[in-house]
Amino acid sequence: MSAPPPQQPARTTASTATTTTASSSSSSSTSFTIRAARPDDAAALGALAARTFVATFGHLYSSAADLDAFSRATYSAERMRADLLDPDFSTFLAVPHPAPAGTGPDDEDGPQQQLPFGFGTVRRRSRPPTPTPTTTASAAAAAAATDDDAVGHFVEIKRLYVDATHHGSGAGRALMDVLMETALAYRPPPSGGDGDGNRAAADAAAAAPTVWLTVWTGNARARRFYEKYGFCEAGACEFVVPGIKDSLVYVLRREG
Repeated sequence: MSAPPPQQPARTTASTATTTTASSSSSSSTSFTIRAARPDDAAALGALAARTFVATFGHLYSSAADLDAFSRATYSAERMRADLLDPDFSTFLAVPHPAPAGTGPDDEDGPQQQLPFGFGTVRRRSRPPTPTPTTTASAAAAAAATDDDAVGHFVEIKRLYVDATHHGSGAGRALMDVLMETALAYRPPPSGGDGDGNRAAADAAAAAPTVWLTVWTGNARARRFYEKYGFCEAGACEFVVPGIKDSLVYVLRREG
């Protein structure tokens, strides 16, 4: 099976928009849709990604200049557009429903565009790092991390962020549900040839992938959230970024 086209993952309904209504942290009702991001979302996605990264990790930087440089390089509209066009990436947005006619701000062309307030990204064929052992790591996950080979296939939950103004809205869980559905549906294209080695590769390709992610060691809340999805700590590694004061992250894995 060939690699799926951008934002249309194979064997998943995750690209279908879903609607959720939940109470937000501001005690108001938040109604939103989870939808696949498009290339024309690149600028809005980049702005949201930079804003939420700074809100989450800005305090770890000793230099504002280093933080600004990293944000500009990583979350520019051009970089986001390239990711959105890459068939190995799938990004999904949490977007508020438009206000009912006559109740929201309109311009000459009709209702204003609803900007995303949350997003998540999966990356296929993204091999996890070999982590350094930790005393809190799951023995099974740590063992699996040292036994990765070319036959295995991997999907990374690369990013998951929700604007602080919408924490508690249910958008984080709704996004994660779609990301996991997309990740677990991935199967690599079959390789040709005969023999035991190729049969082993075919058997591995037919199995659900190893899904992995990293979470900052100081973010216990996020770690608990991911553990509810079956992720276990495999160890730790460095998140190498100039100017950051605490770069240690846990590597969490879910085996199939």
